[in-house]
Amino acid sequence: MEISRISDTSVKIKTKTATLVVDPDVKVEAEVLLHITPFENDSNLVSKKRIIIDGPGDYEVMDVAITGISYGDFMGYSIDDGTTKVIIAPSHAIESVKDEEGYAAVIIKAVAAVDLEKISSFTPDVCIVFGDPMLLDHVDAAKKQAKLNVRRIDESLKGQVVVLKKD
Repeated sequence: MEISRISDTSVKIKTKTATLVVDPDVKVEAEVLLHITPFENDSNLVSKKRIIIDGPGDYEVMDVAITGISYGDFMGYSIDDGTTKVIIAPSHAIESVKDEEGYAAVIIKAVAAVDLEKISSFTPDVCIVFGDPMLLDHVDAAKKQAKLNVRRIDESLKGQVVVLKKD
């Protein structure tokens, strides 16, 4: 499963069978459109989409299991492609995200100030953060990358916070 930056506030999650995009703000191709923030919902930017998910529930698309989790007005998702499991959530809900075993990565969208201490308490191999650059300015100590394969995480990144942004 590869997580890549589309823009500051949008990511692409590529599995063996499907491509998912989160809150796109540029044109992109994907089978699944996921909305975290309620105000970023321009589905016309995504071509080849099969489904738009913007609410709680269990979904399966192209052998990818997706569980939508409500965090008030915002959404989060558990994504499992059969070999890798990740969870994606808005930054204000970090304390509500269960620290369950088996997640290769926790992906946090900065919709409010990001507290690195709360993020670093998780047990997955890596914590990935993306979002408004103004909310990530203080995250200087984090590694910066435009994309990351969570199936093959470099040993130097294990246990680290990685910010998806241009170097």
